[in-house]
Amino acid sequence: MRVVGALLLVTCLNSIGWAQLRPGYDRWIMQNYKFVGPPAPGSVEPVSPMVRDLRAIQNRLLNIMWRANIYGDAEAALAAAAQAAANAQLIERMSGQPKPVQPTGAVEPLRPNARTMDIAHNR
Repeated sequence: MRVVGALLLVTCLNSIGWAQLRPGYDRWIMQNYKFVGPPAPGSVEPVSPMVRDLRAIQNRLLNIMWRANIYGDAEAALAAAAQAAANAQLIERMSGQPKPVQPTGAVEPLRPNARTMDIAHNR
């Protein structure tokens, strides 16, 4: 019974401590981030559902290319790259806004590992 009472007391004191944050707690956020209101009515053009879905597919393809590069799967990377290029052209035609593909990180060229070199030499 004492243990339950002690846990209840600690829980209450802990929640009171979190509720009483020091003044100016959010000053750092307000200094480092610019908060703006919602965009003006009519300034944001609606995106068609097809373009939205193609952009989601494009993000998935870029993720596949990134993972294929990490695992050294050149065949999957090339297939994803070809599909991503076709999707980018289709998105451009449908939206009328060219959107360049932005890499997710520094991409290094694939280096053949010892296993692929052995396979190539045995042929």
